[in-house]
Amino acid sequence: MRTRSGWTSEKKYINGRIISRFCKTHKITPRQINLGYCYKFAMLLHKLYNADLAVCRCGNHAWTIINGVHYDSDNPDGKSGSLCSCNQYTIRDYSLFTKCWNSVGLSGPIDEKSIDSLTNRIKGWKFYKQLNARLKQRRKK
Repeated sequence: MRTRSGWTSEKKYINGRIISRFCKTHKITPRQINLGYCYKFAMLLHKLYNADLAVCRCGNHAWTIINGVHYDSDNPDGKSGSLCSCNQYTIRDYSLFTKCWNSVGLSGPIDEKSIDSLTNRIKGWKFYKQLNARLKQRRKK
């Protein structure tokens, strides 16, 4: 279902506004997210949705897992199964993920301030508040 404020489906965690704001913040195109900025994008989704973080063993890609579905900027509707051809690590420890990124990430060390600033901005958006309210209700059932 689409409304003026954005996607409201429980399964839609990433919408065009999130991708657009991420790209504007980092001065990149949407195509570049999965060409060096995937770790930062995964960190953003982790902070927004408390999602599990996944990294492929080869270190070439990172994404998030929410309720068993895998998400990145190329798969905003989610995908069942790994988003990389090699085996994946699921990381629940934020500091371990950061350490992994800082050793293999292509876009430099994680900038906590920019990710936190963007997270706080998105959390103020109407679609995010609506989605979060539905997710909390769903978890209570």
